[in-house]
Amino acid sequence: MRLNKPSPVVILFFALFLNGCAEKVYYNGSCVTCGLLASSDQKAEVNYKVFYRSDQVMQYILLNNIAINDLHAHDYLVGQIGNRITSLQKNEFQYNRELVKAKKNYVEALSDHQLDTIYQYTAPEKLGKYDFAKSLFQIGKSKGIKSDGGNLVIGHPRTTFVTFINAERIPDLDLNPSEAEKLRTKVGRHIYVRYVFKLLNENNTATNFDAELIEIHYIDVGPNINTQKQKEAYRPFKKVVI
Repeated sequence: MRLNKPSPVVILFFALFLNGCAEKVYYNGSCVTCGLLASSDQKAEVNYKVFYRSDQVMQYILLNNIAINDLHAHDYLVGQIGNRITSLQKNEFQYNRELVKAKKNYVEALSDHQLDTIYQYTAPEKLGKYDFAKSLFQIGKSKGIKSDGGNLVIGHPRTTFVTFINAERIPDLDLNPSEAEKLRTKVGRHIYVRYVFKLLNENNTATNFDAELIEIHYIDVGPNINTQKQKEAYRPFKKVVI
């Protein structure tokens, strides 16, 4: 059985949880370097599954053959209704009915979960000063992902981590001076960087998973409260295979 598209509440909860030109950068079969800073802020279809805390949690449960209990079902229900869980618990009969449904839905979600999924996670990163000798921007680089499930979580770890085991291979952003100046003018000192990775299924714990980076995408959109909402859908102007 396939799950319905998660509601914003679910997403919020579990989230707490390239030839013709010099650069030869392709995206979806088209060269995007020629249109650098002109078209990359247009929204594009997501290439990979957006990573949420729930993906890591379910991965651990499946790998360790953990049976879903009422505490797990409670957390799953919190993912559906958020803070309304508090008022629901005041009526034990209604709460129990919803808990039974949540447990069934959670088991179905686990049956649909794929252990070999490739994920994407987009984060704002600092754009350092341009190095004219090397023709690149030094750029901030995330070593992993920290997710907070919130204080309503009781059946799963509240804080979880994903560690990029090959984070040292994340490159700085190489651009010629003309492109670099356009980028700097457009976004200021911060851009979005998209980390494309897969979870590794060995030597993990309930709170920490190792992951291997596969690609790095650079997005010429300045991070702010408005662009934050669409950060996973922006088209990168450059991507690098790790």
